[in-house]
Amino acid sequence: MNRKSAWIISAAALIACLPIRLYQIFCLSDQGTGFYTDGGTSTWILVSVLAIGVILTVVMSLCDREAPKSYSPIRSIPLAVFGVLSGIGLVGQSFISLAADAGRNHIMYMILFVLGILAGVVLIFFAYDFATGQNHFERNPLPSLFPTLWSCACLVALFLEYVAVVNIADNIYNIITVIFLLLFFFAQAKLLSGVEREKSGRMAYVFGIPAALLCLLTGVADTAALAGTIGRPEGTFPTGLHIVTIVFAVYILVFLAAFRRAAAKEKEVPASQPVMDELVPPEEPMMMSQWKNCVDLLEKEYHSEIRFREKTESPFAAAETDEI
Repeated sequence: MNRKSAWIISAAALIACLPIRLYQIFCLSDQGTGFYTDGGTSTWILVSVLAIGVILTVVMSLCDREAPKSYSPIRSIPLAVFGVLSGIGLVGQSFISLAADAGRNHIMYMILFVLGILAGVVLIFFAYDFATGQNHFERNPLPSLFPTLWSCACLVALFLEYVAVVNIADNIYNIITVIFLLLFFFAQAKLLSGVEREKSGRMAYVFGIPAALLCLLTGVADTAALAGTIGRPEGTFPTGLHIVTIVFAVYILVFLAAFRRAAAKEKEVPASQPVMDELVPPEEPMMMSQWKNCVDLLEKEYHSEIRFREKTESPFAAAETDEI
């Protein structure tokens, strides 16, 4: 119930906040000052609804008793596709931002450019693993941190921009969006690298669903502003990032859905029938019947069950060696 409630609350918050945000941009925004002409009423309404939605989503995700507690390699073509799109989009955005924004803070945007390229490449490698059902980052965990490092650099760049521009009302949306992206990428990195997987699996939902909500809110609103030739106020996301955040949102949602499906399959206890099907050829029904009788007898008389164990050295081999 908590799992479904988190998704429902997040969707309801997006449906409620997006029209208000679009109304602010197209009808209330003063491009000269960055303030809204309604005296801030719409901002208070938007912030209140968004805060309630994010807080409830986080609480519901924390209370989800069915949250995945283990990670097994995910195989999902849709997830791989959006992983590739996210990586390519981030690489392209890094080049565009370097050309358009680096003049304001050359060193900071050079760092953001390099980390953006590396993070984009890592996301593409994530997509390769998702397409093939593998996990190369468990043995090589350090590259999985590049998306997190890029998010940190992006957050620093936003703070440097906003220190000099204090009158832009939508700065708070952009900063919170990047913070939740950072937290999600960090939880995903720990999940893939095998660090605190039980905790990281839950944190991926705690931070991932609000991150997707905020990415869609800021990305769709800013993209609509560009498409409507409204222009953009000073101090917003680096150039092109608002479009990439939409792809990030879809990538996060598809990842969380695929992660839960993979964890649900992992929890399923294999029945005796499929195990026997693997051990006994289907063309030998008599042997299959004998297997079933043995299994039934063991379960009834000795309360035993079929269980896979790691391969170890036989204790009888050591005894035979001693006798010789």
